[in-house]
Amino acid sequence: MKPVLTVSIVLPISQQQAFAFITDWERQQSWIPATRITKKQHDDRAGGSVIARTSLLGIGFNDRMSITTYDAPHNCAVRHTGKLVRGQGQFIVESVGAQSRFTWLEDVSQTAWWYRYLFILSKPISIFFLKLSLYRLRRVIVSLSKTQ
Repeated sequence: MKPVLTVSIVLPISQQQAFAFITDWERQQSWIPATRITKKQHDDRAGGSVIARTSLLGIGFNDRMSITTYDAPHNCAVRHTGKLVRGQGQFIVESVGAQSRFTWLEDVSQTAWWYRYLFILSKPISIFFLKLSLYRLRRVIVSLSKTQ
């Protein structure tokens, strides 16, 4: 089983708005559980880098990412280069009429050897947290649109 995680959701905003919201790195802590951006270098485009700190109950890790592709409003890809998480991540945003479809892919095939062996057990947990993030994202977007 190849260690690739894929989740998607339809968002009630345009493709351009969704892409801008999703790639606003500092704002991601409002929808990705237990994660906050601790450092950003350069800009949000290809060649930039981001460090996200994920922790729960005081136990966590830094997820170092290099932005490899930035093709607004369609695609943003990162290379995870940390000690624990290694591989490729990708945000794809497609237009669906006046709405958009956001697909989040994570290829963790380059992660720690033990993670690859435990992937069958950890995949449902990882998918759960990615889906939780997407539902939180939609909830944040809906609540912001009600206040505007």
